[in-house]
Amino acid sequence: MVLISSFRSRRGGGEPPPATAEARSVAPPWPAMVLQTLLFPSVGFSLIITFMFFRKTSLSEAFGIQRGEFWKRARQGVLCYVGALPILVAVSLVYQLLLHLVGFKEPRQDIVLWFANPANPVWLKIYMGFFAVAVAPVVEELLFRGVAIPALSKYVRTTIAVGFVSLFFAAIHMNVPSLVP
Repeated sequence: MVLISSFRSRRGGGEPPPATAEARSVAPPWPAMVLQTLLFPSVGFSLIITFMFFRKTSLSEAFGIQRGEFWKRARQGVLCYVGALPILVAVSLVYQLLLHLVGFKEPRQDIVLWFANPANPVWLKIYMGFFAVAVAPVVEELLFRGVAIPALSKYVRTTIAVGFVSLFFAAIHMNVPSLVP
């Protein structure tokens, strides 16, 4: 529902977005931002540990990596990613073209506006950049691939679980262009 109303307002129909780009670039005070970035991985890791405890699973069972196979699986992952990259790029280009044809205009994301704001301190930009590039993706991957997919796979086929979890992952990021790779 939020995505549909966001899509309508961005393409020109429905109500206009509630805030201008300047208003969206105003961030909470830096202590609140730092606290939020510390709470996110803490809650995420707590959920993972709780899930593993109640399911009585080990790290290798939860994440599918057996002892001594990490580098083998990492190489396989990189090779599969490189192999799938041309397909992902082609699908993304077609999707972006379709969004353009229906008149969707993507505003700059709030985080981009925040980083572009010269009033924000450099040390906080470095901290937030590290969090956005290193910490958040690891926690998200562990939660979605290590917890959500195995839990949902108990009730539906794995391919369906991967599809639902992927759609949910895209939806929580609230960015229409990222709904399709």
